[in-house]
Amino acid sequence: MELKDKYKLLLNTFEAKESENFSDTISRVLFSSNRNAYFDKYKELFPDLNEDELRSCWQFWHADREEKKQDYTSTPLATLCAKLLLKDGGNVLYDCCAGSGTLSVAVWSQNNDITIICEELDGEVIPLLLFNLAVRNIPGEVRNGNALTGETERAWRLTRGQSYSSIEEMMFVPDYPIKADIAISNPPFNIRMDGKKQNFSFCERCLQVAEKAVVILPAGSSTSNDEVDFRKSLIERHKVISCIQMPSGLFESTGVVTAIYLLGNNNINGAVSLVDATKAGSTYIREQRGEGSKSHTERIYKKEMATFTDVQMDAICTMTQHESEVSKIVSVEELAEKKYSLQFGNYKIISPDEGNTLHRDFNDIINDINKINRVRNTLKVTINKVWAEQLGLKIILDLSNENKEVTAKINDSLSKLGIKEKIVEADYIAQTNSKELKIVQMDKEMLSPVFESFLMLWRQHITTMNNMENLYLAELRDSLLEPLMTGRLSFEE
Repeated sequence: MELKDKYKLLLNTFEAKESENFSDTISRVLFSSNRNAYFDKYKELFPDLNEDELRSCWQFWHADREEKKQDYTSTPLATLCAKLLLKDGGNVLYDCCAGSGTLSVAVWSQNNDITIICEELDGEVIPLLLFNLAVRNIPGEVRNGNALTGETERAWRLTRGQSYSSIEEMMFVPDYPIKADIAISNPPFNIRMDGKKQNFSFCERCLQVAEKAVVILPAGSSTSNDEVDFRKSLIERHKVISCIQMPSGLFESTGVVTAIYLLGNNNINGAVSLVDATKAGSTYIREQRGEGSKSHTERIYKKEMATFTDVQMDAICTMTQHESEVSKIVSVEELAEKKYSLQFGNYKIISPDEGNTLHRDFNDIINDINKINRVRNTLKVTINKVWAEQLGLKIILDLSNENKEVTAKINDSLSKLGIKEKIVEADYIAQTNSKELKIVQMDKEMLSPVFESFLMLWRQHITTMNNMENLYLAELRDSLLEPLMTGRLSFEE
């Protein structure tokens, strides 16, 4: 079902209007006297409770990607994480930074008897989380609080009922620590405290609460220099079981590449399984109707997304326990030699055939890439944030930012290989809060091909305007003849 149609169907089911805040809508439903009737309608429309239907609507229209770093977990990624986590069982789950509950739903879909304790900072998404737990009759607890500081503002207890969980807000904020068997998390990426990225702080939080955890982090966290101390601490304390590099296309609103960390408090010898799953999985096309003017709403956009079959997921789970062409078990000593890098490629043994593979000089390849970048960067657009969204340029802004992150990582890798040439950073669009739209020719030697086409159109436009102006000037001249001839108008001083 196309996303816009699903959203309208949900609003009709909940007897709400598009103008009503979606979070308030869900909250009203949860605490209405006929709540169970709404739940019944929802299950009639969406009988597959293994899918979080609320997430995609919230992600597209309401998530805060800029300030709160909200990119919610897709179902394929959540299902894989659940399989990895439940290999050794577990009855109580802690979901750190739970969002709308997609990860919790994925774990529940494989163990319907699970009790779930969720911690989520954003109060706006809490109603969706409560709904997803209650409609599935899941018992547990939801805390509206900060996982890193331990501060809790509000909390709710869910009790399993005949069909749906009952929800009771706790009178007093719980001061007892959370305890669980297993933990799972897709935290906001790359948030900073005291100038340092806190990606691995969420790993520590999960291991504080549970014996085993699965955490989704950006792929760069496995090799970045500014996070090496965090990795070292976890590895030397034997807390990392496996690190799995994921393919791109697993998130609905960003192309960020991720890694899955399998963690535990009982990794006896400390060896870590490194898995390269970047080429695993399949793809599917998600259709999305545009937003804004009629010309956009009648257009269907297609986005390629990554997914996994059950067989592929089972294969990835198996690779965390065995060595293969795309997996390797590495000792703590080997990890220390490589600055605690958790990327499989840094430990891959290259066969003689691979080592003799012929390819062009790296510098020549990079020069060709930079030729493309130079042409692309000849023209720079600076645009107001609101106008960018209205004109459909927001996706280009996001792609530009992601391009800069990827380029920085590639250049860092090139430096480690001793390669002098560097890939030029993308610099063709910028966002401003001012009401401004500015297009600037940036290259002093190469004229942008876009400008060449634009100047031809502009010249034709100016010629047309000049011709039209001449017609009216001639009419004005003829109109002035009579008053000039009769003396009613004179140019003499």
